[in-house]
Amino acid sequence: MLPQDPLLLFLENTVRADYEAFCKRQGMTKEQIESRIDELATSLQLHALLMRHPADLSGGERQKVALGKLLLDRPTLLLLDEPTKGLDPVSKESLQKIVQQLREEGMTIVLVTHDLNFAASVSDRCALFFDGEVLPPKRPHVFFKNNQFYTTAANQLAKPFEPSIILTEQLIHSIEQGDDNDE
Repeated sequence: MLPQDPLLLFLENTVRADYEAFCKRQGMTKEQIESRIDELATSLQLHALLMRHPADLSGGERQKVALGKLLLDRPTLLLLDEPTKGLDPVSKESLQKIVQQLREEGMTIVLVTHDLNFAASVSDRCALFFDGEVLPPKRPHVFFKNNQFYTTAANQLAKPFEPSIILTEQLIHSIEQGDDNDE
């Protein structure tokens, strides 16, 4: 589980030391530890962060190294609690790509967030927890298109002329298509 505060996952003075300690607790050999850390650092682009103290990292870097720690033992289920909290747009886009890749590789990811745009872009099912109940999950397209209040910014803007648009990229594409027709 990736908590809202990723620093809760770290006990050592460097990211690498924390990764190594975690792998040792999982029973990995020294060779397995080195191999796994290198593999993960390459796939998540963490090499420059391994020798830094987790508290000295930016919000996006903390999220990324914390996610890296969770991935060290190759879980099949990942729980993310407000993963975009405090992230700048570049860090959010990086996290989005990582989550999408993990999904494509077959990992089950349960995400709790108030970031509706992020949920719409990475989810294959969305549900709403409201008034003590979880409403039935739906595909993001259906969930956000049919929701008046809990929907994406793109859907709010596009709803009067194209209610099926839920992602910013879709809205931009629709605007560009309209500009092409005006020429």
